[in-house]
Amino acid sequence: MKVKSFGSAWICGVVVAVSASMAMVGSTARAQNGWADDASQSVASAKKTPPPPPPPPLDVAGPWVGTIQDSHQGSGTVSLSFTEKSASKTKSTLKGNWSITFPATAPLGAFTDTGTQTGSVTATAVALTFTAKKPDKLAPCKLIFTSVSATLEQVTGTYRVSGCKTGNTGTITLIPGPIPPTVAIDIRDDVFAPTTLTIFKGQTVQWTNKGGEPHTVTANPGTEKCKATSSEAFGSSTLNPGDTFEHTFNVPGTFDYHCEVHGCPMKGSITVE
Repeated sequence: MKVKSFGSAWICGVVVAVSASMAMVGSTARAQNGWADDASQSVASAKKTPPPPPPPPLDVAGPWVGTIQDSHQGSGTVSLSFTEKSASKTKSTLKGNWSITFPATAPLGAFTDTGTQTGSVTATAVALTFTAKKPDKLAPCKLIFTSVSATLEQVTGTYRVSGCKTGNTGTITLIPGPIPPTVAIDIRDDVFAPTTLTIFKGQTVQWTNKGGEPHTVTANPGTEKCKATSSEAFGSSTLNPGDTFEHTFNVPGTFDYHCEVHGCPMKGSITVE
């Protein structure tokens, strides 16, 4: 009986010792392999922490004004008006209108070119393509602009002229500008320049006949039944060379128009935001 008792106690002791050793070995193995309970919880916590969201694109919608320094033409002034449409969380598409003016001291003399621009904006950069309207001096060239610094207070960058052999390069610096009360459209023989224009509610558009023939500014459909129908009726009398016509747009929408003298092919469109 004493032997049995001793044997049972010995067996139990061995079992306890073996269990303790296995627990220690298991714990050591987990620790050595990075699988300790605390480490597991730390790794899991790290994996659950989401990355910070990407910064949104700069809100550059509105008017901007500034200066241009061209390799051939020297110093001039720039006026832009952007509208911005989100394409993703990190980049927005841009469109709008521009004008560039050089003084009489420039090699080609005093002139103002106008046109449209398209591009994109991120949290730190602006990229634009300026397209001129014929017969402006820049047409049919395009000005390709890339910012080197872009904030809500200032956009600066460099450009090159593409699509022609002039080889002009230069810099542009822009700052936010006041919304101009009046925006100009030139009436040239058989074309409105720019043909499409985006403005803000409350702005006035002034058309000036710079051609050699009479023209009108007539909201669609007019007597010519031009399409698409304008969101608002407006119209001028016959405008002789040098005459002007103004209309203030107070309601957002799209306003298509044409020249009654030359029919629907001589057309334009105003978008009010």
